[in-house]
Amino acid sequence: MLVKNNRIYIILYISILIGFYFNEDVLGGSKNDYLYHLQFVELFSNDLIYGLSVYGYDGHLVRNSPIFYIILSFIDKYISSEYLRYFHTLSAPVLSILFYKALKIKFNFVNKDKLKVFSAILFLSPTVRSLAIWPYPFIWSLIFFILAIYFYFLFEKKRNLKNIYFCFISIIISSYINYTFSVFGLFFLIKFLQNYKSKFSILGILLFLVLCSLPAIFFLFFRNGIHVLGGPDGLKLSLNETLNFSNKILIISSIIFFYLLPFLKFNDLLIKIETKSIFPKILIGIVCILLILMFDYPHTLYFGGGIIFKISYLFFENNILFYIVCFISFFLFYNLLNDFNSLSLMFILTILYNLQFTIYMKYYDPLILFLILFFFEKNFVIRFFKDKFFLQKIYLFSTLVYAIFFVKSYLL
Repeated sequence: MLVKNNRIYIILYISILIGFYFNEDVLGGSKNDYLYHLQFVELFSNDLIYGLSVYGYDGHLVRNSPIFYIILSFIDKYISSEYLRYFHTLSAPVLSILFYKALKIKFNFVNKDKLKVFSAILFLSPTVRSLAIWPYPFIWSLIFFILAIYFYFLFEKKRNLKNIYFCFISIIISSYINYTFSVFGLFFLIKFLQNYKSKFSILGILLFLVLCSLPAIFFLFFRNGIHVLGGPDGLKLSLNETLNFSNKILIISSIIFFYLLPFLKFNDLLIKIETKSIFPKILIGIVCILLILMFDYPHTLYFGGGIIFKISYLFFENNILFYIVCFISFFLFYNLLNDFNSLSLMFILTILYNLQFTIYMKYYDPLILFLILFFFEKNFVIRFFKDKFFLQKIYLFSTLVYAIFFVKSYLL
């Protein structure tokens, strides 16, 4: 019975092992990233202190946290890099199983076997597959991020303070592996402050977070080696160009819209004008128009921008389709999130999550799926799970996403 219930994991994990054998890289750059970062594993393996002193500076340029490569440097002394890559493929089922456990708490009205099949869609994620085959810190940040979500749901269910500590420990580890995930610690903190009234417990949590953050604060802000806000290699950009928030808001909103597609019905896309909501909708329209006027993200083969942005140029050689999708997205988010506070928090977190100039879709896959399922308006997600074809929809969509990445990487 256990094998039968878990066969979807076994079958799809075997597909990753087949991908490993053929050096699959549907992201298109995972292999090169892995090979480039092997120098840091060797650097830390030879001399940890010296490695930290030069990490991120000329000759050792990198945006990532050194934690992942320090850990690999210790493992590398006992296991060859090829065997390490093989064992690293287990990161995919670990992520998928934790995803299932979080889903099981949040959506306990859904049949567990169906949730198990649903959670296995992560095996089709281009990011999960590529980074499981070619070790990279981002996938481990996702693992601890979903673990933080799991513990937060346990806290909501049982109001046991230890679970909120486990939640913050998980998001802290996620952030130390990939600093961009630290912004989601803010979300959990806000939710905790809203739901817990004990001043003693709140002060304890805040002190705990400050102490855990000190090493990262020192490393990121008292050194200038890690290029957190830099542009791509070979492109000189001013800080204003790097931090053009109109680029980030519009591209990120189009990426969120794309991942919302299997959850939507046609009526969701209609902009309904009602007297009681006319002012906020006019304001949304004005904001969207202003952002479009300030948008200047370049279209190239290398700087990302998301699927909608790429398709708009591929078929029309302009941004018109992209702008239309962004316009619809703003109204859609307002309807799904119900209020400006939730909408603002969503944008703030996703923007702060990617402060660098380039915006690659791989950094939002499958992160956006997690945000939709766990942080979007609950009734909207419940509606999806009550659809008797929800598994067919999500698997069809996930296969389509994989096919798009595959065509882009191998056929274009």
